[in-house]
Amino acid sequence: MRTLALLAAASSALVLGAWCPEDARTAIAEALARSLEATRNEDIDAYMALVPPDLLLKQDDGSTTTRDQLRADVLQQWSIIDRTLAIEAVIDRMERNPDGSWTVWTSQRWERVMIGRDGKSRHNIVTTQKHREVWRCYGDRWFNYEIEELGGQLWIDGELQQRGGQA
Repeated sequence: MRTLALLAAASSALVLGAWCPEDARTAIAEALARSLEATRNEDIDAYMALVPPDLLLKQDDGSTTTRDQLRADVLQQWSIIDRTLAIEAVIDRMERNPDGSWTVWTSQRWERVMIGRDGKSRHNIVTTQKHREVWRCYGDRWFNYEIEELGGQLWIDGELQQRGGQA
């Protein structure tokens, strides 16, 4: 299980629910859809527009990743994807937290053609992943501030793999 915590760099700037749409489910679903579309099209500017302005990403090892580092990491990850064939995520359930944030459980499926380690071969990769996410309002928009991977499966060229590593 991998946990990524997106931390507010200046928590005083975080305004929970002050101007956010009342229908959080719709707003969060729309933000998820925009994120998937940005990933499908490898549109880094659209992707980063969905990342909180005050992002600090805390890794399991205690290190942190800044917004600029996240951008570089995403571009590096996309560089080995030849093309996305399908990507989808659904909201399984949502719970409102006492602080006005929302905990959102999602299920994701991503099918893509990735470049092999030899730099020439192509492999069909399918991953499924369940997430527990915490969404908070910043200004007038909902942003995902925490992501916990809850498990999923990996297929390489149609063959189910043991989950020891990430594709």
